Amino acid sequence: MESNGWVFAWNDDYVFLKGGPYCVNVPSTSYCGFRYPGVAVISFTFSTSGTATLIFGNNMKYGSVKAFLNDKELGSRNGRGITTLLFTFSAGDTLQIKEFGEGVIIINSLCTSS
Repeated sequence: MESNGWVFAWNDDYVFLKGGPYCVNVPSTSYCGFRYPGVAVISFTFSTSGTATLIFGNNMKYGSVKAFLNDKELGSRNGRGITTLLFTFSAGDTLQIKEFGEGVIIINSLCTSS
């Protein structure tokens, strides 16, 4: 993900998880991770303008995972499950995915078109 422009605001044992108790039933092609203690923040800055589809979620029954564009909340997932968001963006806009209160971030995909 980092080679594709994603930036992780922390680095600990939980930043990139594969399998295990926190990532049960998460596809191997998806991102799964969290920060402990603290709030995990993953960001992506767009270099062009267009539309995007973000499929993300929370893999714990507690906590929440929220998506923001330029600090404005686009949507959230409280408790376990996946959410799909459609939104427009401009060059220089920053998408952030944040985990709160014992949530576990899942990012299945971010697809864009200009």
